[in-house]
Amino acid sequence: MEEKESSPSLRWGKRKLWVAVAALEFAAILILVAGLAHFAAHHERATETGNWGEGSNATSSLASLGTVNRTLQAAAKRWESCQNRTRALEANASSLSSEMTQIKTRLGLEGTGN
Repeated sequence: MEEKESSPSLRWGKRKLWVAVAALEFAAILILVAGLAHFAAHHERATETGNWGEGSNATSSLASLGTVNRTLQAAAKRWESCQNRTRALEANASSLSSEMTQIKTRLGLEGTGN
């Protein structure tokens, strides 16, 4: 019978990769949610009191929002890059797994031929 599954160490390596990627996704989401909650609380407080900060006005608040927007866009670009690299790693792991299976098959055939 042919062994179709990859070795246990390779399967564990894939799991570690997925756990790491999931942890990064979770951390990024938490950071974004915390930032949004902080902004919402600050905005609500400023709206109620009519005070937008020390010596600041609506224009500086818009500038602050622009900075936050640019930061989020940069983070999204980095995240896309990370996802692309993860996909490439997955493809390489699958390719290596199939190569290992082929090598094991060849070694098995050569061992019985001698």
